[in-house]
Amino acid sequence: MKLAKNINEALDSIADSMIGKANSASHRKIVQSIFRKYNAKVLVAVDDNVSEDMIVVTGQHLPWRIRQNIEIFLTYSIQSKRVRITSKMWKTLKFELSQVLQHELIHRQQCYHIQVPKEDWEDHACKVYASKASVPAKKLAQEYFGNTEEIEAHAHCIMMELEHYAPRTDPYKFLRFPKKVQNRHSPTLKDYLETFDYDMKHPAIRRLFKKIVYWIEYEA
Repeated sequence: MKLAKNINEALDSIADSMIGKANSASHRKIVQSIFRKYNAKVLVAVDDNVSEDMIVVTGQHLPWRIRQNIEIFLTYSIQSKRVRITSKMWKTLKFELSQVLQHELIHRQQCYHIQVPKEDWEDHACKVYASKASVPAKKLAQEYFGNTEEIEAHAHCIMMELEHYAPRTDPYKFLRFPKKVQNRHSPTLKDYLETFDYDMKHPAIRRLFKKIVYWIEYEA
């Protein structure tokens, strides 16, 4: 998206401040200092599925809020919120912070034209490809990934991952041969393909691939 260059430059500007820091409160404060201009609030969270040497970045868009309607979570192990950031870790963390913020900014843009009362936001007009799965977890996953707004935002994530994790490979090669896509190339694309059982004729997957191409060409 158009803000990608500015976001990445802002993250580069805090690299020296982040590397070597171990305190989660410091991490949050430093990232907040550059994300504030995007009306995003940075929060610290814990999760027992996160290992003690990791920081997982997630986000959410809260369209009914006027201020700070994007929340970015720095999630640590429930055992300890102290993780010393190395140069190698920062490279990964920088990418994930940029990716998550851009994902949520796309959701914000999607909602600009929608006028819906606060209590009805979850029901605002958005196409969802119906799932025929009989297993509840599979049905839930397919309907989440089959939401057209999520397809557009996740397609951008996939474009970023292919560029970041497989910079020497033509991204169209992965789209032509989806069964060769590995988690190391694009975890988001791998999740989509597995969720829809590699059914390349499924309308959600067909729409996803069109959106990936759109973002590749948009960023060219």
